[in-house]
Amino acid sequence: MNKKIDNILIGVLWLLGVTLGTCFWFNTRFGFNLFSNAHWQYLATQQATRTPVSFWFYFSLVASVFIGLFGLYLLIRPRKRRINLTPHPAPSPTQNKTPDTTPAPLGAPTTSAPILSRPPRLNIAPSNTFAAAPQTPVVATPATPTPAITNTTNAPAPTAAIDLSELREIFSSAHYVLKREPFINGKRMDILAIGTGEVLYLGASNISTSDMQSCANKLAHIFSDTLDGVDIYITAFVINPTDGASPSAPDILTFDSIENLGQYMREHPNPPLPADDDGNFDAYSDYISTVIEYIGKL
Repeated sequence: MNKKIDNILIGVLWLLGVTLGTCFWFNTRFGFNLFSNAHWQYLATQQATRTPVSFWFYFSLVASVFIGLFGLYLLIRPRKRRINLTPHPAPSPTQNKTPDTTPAPLGAPTTSAPILSRPPRLNIAPSNTFAAAPQTPVVATPATPTPAITNTTNAPAPTAAIDLSELREIFSSAHYVLKREPFINGKRMDILAIGTGEVLYLGASNISTSDMQSCANKLAHIFSDTLDGVDIYITAFVINPTDGASPSAPDILTFDSIENLGQYMREHPNPPLPADDDGNFDAYSDYISTVIEYIGKL
């Protein structure tokens, strides 16, 4: 609705400008006042008596009408929106196994934690998530002829609070620009950062992946309503998701700890601005700040 009102106002302003310019041209070139009834009656008499009228008079009249209508079309013609919410083609992730360095008594089983390598350019629909590394501390029972070993598994608490200052430092060290954390769907995000190439990272902790998917979709919807002709790549993630065992939105990146997130961001730093940027990134940054102010009032 707001766009329709804007188009009407722009169209009225354009027609007023063309009318003013046409009046000025006819007054100075032909001494003809477009708003004078007497002048139009005189022109009708000239035509009725077949008195020659300057060719440029008729040409100027047709040209002014054409300019007005064509300019109006260019101003209010519909434009297609292009918000890219599909991932770029990327190579399949590879697995690197690293040995568990936790000390254990002799005879204790050893474990290794898989680390997934991710493509450098992701958006709102990545194909992989980080999985929690298993932890198997070992306790030995003393003072027995044959020592018995018992294994206990300690999983990270899903509701553990994270250090927001450490989270901001991770993105600052990766050369991303931090923005004010917005409230989306009643939930405060822990981080919002932007990078070169219209990249945007949106993250929270201790919520479900479906809630984060809903927040990312709402942000993308605002982009589609307010921005034309620019692709914004959204990467949404959750630290300690409440549905980590069985994510309800597998397209959202998940991390079992802030350390794993730090490792991922060190592997995917923000590239420097190109030499021919010409202020495009500053305009993108101002636009995101405006969207954050707007979404906080919804």
